[in-house]
Amino acid sequence: MEGIFDAIFGNFLVVLAIIGGIVGFLKDKSKNDSDRDHNKPNRVPKPTATPSGGNYQSQHQSPPVQTYMNTQTMEEQQEEQMQQLAERMNADRVQRADNRQHDAIIGSTLKKRSSFDAHNKMKMKKQVKRNLTGKGLTDGIIMAEVLGPPRAVKPYKSVIESRRS
Repeated sequence: MEGIFDAIFGNFLVVLAIIGGIVGFLKDKSKNDSDRDHNKPNRVPKPTATPSGGNYQSQHQSPPVQTYMNTQTMEEQQEEQMQQLAERMNADRVQRADNRQHDAIIGSTLKKRSSFDAHNKMKMKKQVKRNLTGKGLTDGIIMAEVLGPPRAVKPYKSVIESRRS
């Protein structure tokens, strides 16, 4: 008997395995107990009728009374919605008019903008005329050679392919 205990306690891994098994078994047992507690619904006793029949009163059902409810027809509802929408649109229009600048201010900004556009057009015309001279054309040709053709015309080829050919 002493030899068995010496063999068991002599090997540390066997002791750890036994302790781990015991701990795992106890964990599973406590987990199952807690699951059972959670799975049980709280039972509330239901009241039952007393058979003594003390104060039993017969209930008479009254016939259903039809009440006039203020129901609107579909046309009336649509009409109200259209009125609400019209009010919202008018409110938006008034708000935009309030946010808009005064007419005199608007007119002066339009004049400034049109004079600015005319000035830009004049600059562009001068630049085009200047580039249509001999020097402008040669500069354009040189830039076209530097930039090269677009990739759509000459798709990308790897360096290795270009070395082979």
